[in-house]
Amino acid sequence: MRLIRPILTVILLALFLTAPLAADASTPDALHPPVLDGGFWQLGPGILEHFSDKDLEAEIQDMHDLGMRILIIQYTVQPNWEDGQDDYVAYINNTVYPVHPAFKDRNPFSSIFRAADRLKMRVYLGGMLLKQPIEDDYEANVARWSSDRALRFRKEVVARFAGYQSFAGYYIPNEPNPFKLIAKRCDPDLLLSATAEVVDAVKSVKPGLDVVMPIGLYLRPNGRDGYLFTTRKDLDLFWRPWVKRLDKVDTWMVIDGLGTRLSELDHTAMAQRWARDLAHEHGKAYWTDVENARMYTDDAGRYHSQPFALGDLVRSLSIATRFADQTVTFDYIHYMSRQSSKPEAVRLHQAYRKYVEAVDYPSNRKR
Repeated sequence: MRLIRPILTVILLALFLTAPLAADASTPDALHPPVLDGGFWQLGPGILEHFSDKDLEAEIQDMHDLGMRILIIQYTVQPNWEDGQDDYVAYINNTVYPVHPAFKDRNPFSSIFRAADRLKMRVYLGGMLLKQPIEDDYEANVARWSSDRALRFRKEVVARFAGYQSFAGYYIPNEPNPFKLIAKRCDPDLLLSATAEVVDAVKSVKPGLDVVMPIGLYLRPNGRDGYLFTTRKDLDLFWRPWVKRLDKVDTWMVIDGLGTRLSELDHTAMAQRWARDLAHEHGKAYWTDVENARMYTDDAGRYHSQPFALGDLVRSLSIATRFADQTVTFDYIHYMSRQSSKPEAVRLHQAYRKYVEAVDYPSNRKR
């Protein structure tokens, strides 16, 4: 039996690592095991229909059992898309914004924090989405997002949960598309300055919070009705000022783009190396959001999503763990949970559990 686990580990890695990635395995960045450190939850009304508070606590236990220690709630409030109102609707009880009906009689956050405290997990509360697309009615959109009212909401939420040991950070869930801002002649400095105000507001309540900002990979127009992958120069031109000026942001995170056709393996490796170097240059942590589902819109405008097979996930991880200080997967509760309504998500959960048990690294046993 002692020989089976190492042999299985070698087979798994041989299957999932491509030749170029395996060739890079001797670098210090490749010494981390290709496993996840955490996951996002999109804790919206739909989740509450299917998950009791006990179910949510069981999800946290499952993540912990898989070696994950980070949970990011992607957002706690978002634009009120359901009835077209030009306002926000909150997914948490508060005195500032209207509360979504699904959350009025539920307080899942208390259950989440209690379970996270018990298991020594780190919880990151998500903030407010900008109305999408960001570039439409840009100045008014940014003004609403960073208004005194919006800042008051953030401060109230942070203060409410500040006493939990597991409350480790705050996630700012907006990654603007540079090419669309340029096309619409939007001044990126407006959003940058507004983001700095948001970070200041959050840290004024709990200075020790780890603030995380995402960087999305977007296709750039090629001038001939087509698109190209972003280059290192594209990324550096837009994002370097953000990393430099937002000195109170602690962690930068690239969304790898592999589930949305905005990237491919070699391209995301380039982008993640660039982001790692830039973040570390400024003394910041670098994480990767490892997508775990294929997401696309068909010709009729219908949205589709399908959880990855294990091989797809591990191929992404084999890149992310070369560069990232931590790896966090996209929307675990929808696409990777054993309690998900998607059969493919349940299969991915089961397969990943077996994979983690087989990848028996010493660092994995300490997790």
